[in-house]
Amino acid sequence: MRNRNTQFNTMFVVVDIISTIISYALSWYIFIYLRINTNVGVLPANIYFSALYVIIPIYLALYSFFGLYNTNRTENRLNEFYKIFESSVFATLLITLILFIGRKNPYLQNFSTIMILAFCVFNLVVTFLFRNIIKIHWNNFPHLLI
Repeated sequence: MRNRNTQFNTMFVVVDIISTIISYALSWYIFIYLRINTNVGVLPANIYFSALYVIIPIYLALYSFFGLYNTNRTENRLNEFYKIFESSVFATLLITLILFIGRKNPYLQNFSTIMILAFCVFNLVVTFLFRNIIKIHWNNFPHLLI
């Protein structure tokens, strides 16, 4: 039983990383890539995506702190949504604080905070959906999971 719970939590960590990357890429695509009229004041894509090296650990640490990696597979979906919401809001505040503190750095000064806010919303929805897909799959086909 303990091994199955460990697999379940490991799967959630992987799903959370994937959902974070997808949400971030989607927000970058919508708020940066599609809105580029000129190259003035727009940071290169590699600058935006290198921020994931900081963002992903922040989200994983907060998910762990708010109890999303506890071994309770039957947790109420509304309670799980609330925990993801709390983590996302706290992470967004933390990322915004980092951008504010580093505003003298030209890269951080021109970093799109609207994109970060959109990322927070996208990540909330995508993470909640992915986690529920895994839970439904786990409950219906537990023998198919490693």
